Amino acid sequence: MRDQDNYVAGREMNGDSDALKDTQGNPVSGQSAALTNDSVQVANATDEATSWTNAGNGTHTRIYTA
Repeated sequence: MRDQDNYVAGREMNGDSDALKDTQGNPVSGQSAALTNDSVQVANATDEATSWTNAGNGTHTRIYTA
């Protein structure tokens, strides 16, 4: 999910939010390890955090710089 259509190079992006769900569509928490640099890619951006923040409801966020 993105928060806007355009970003300025060198500026922080609000972050990437990914919701992990099971096969029934229920939120899955505690699975931050499934979110790797290989499984989640943000084009033309650099990750600013070494890990994802788990909101406890299946939503995980990470800050990137454009």
